[in-house]
Amino acid sequence: MKKLSRILLTAFLVATILCTSVVPAFSADEGTSTYLTNCYETSMSFGVANGEASFFVSYTGRASSFTQAKLTVQVQKKFLGIFWRDAADEWVGYNTDLDSEFYDSIPVDGTGTYRAVFKLEVFGSTGVTDVIEDTIQCKYS
Repeated sequence: MKKLSRILLTAFLVATILCTSVVPAFSADEGTSTYLTNCYETSMSFGVANGEASFFVSYTGRASSFTQAKLTVQVQKKFLGIFWRDAADEWVGYNTDLDSEFYDSIPVDGTGTYRAVFKLEVFGSTGVTDVIEDTIQCKYS
């Protein structure tokens, strides 16, 4: 059992290195900027190995306003080369820790191209909600 856990962890870490996204709280794009009110930064990763899709999301909230984080993840599989369909039920989690993370593994059916569609909502005492969305795609063979 320990050996299987080690293999799964190693496979997830390799997939994580290949498929990682970091969303800064302040970024510039063509002269405009986005500022997150309740969160400094987030990091999202997704990988598929050994028949399981695994995701990891971390965030650092602002102590002056953070109240709660809500993560929604939808794992999808590509079919017919251009379409996506849900590979599992939508995953939803909540956390009230200022600096924390979400992680889980979801069984998937067979090889192919998978993606995770992330929506992280960071609620604050000011009534403003930061919404961070990202999609990470990985091939599983």
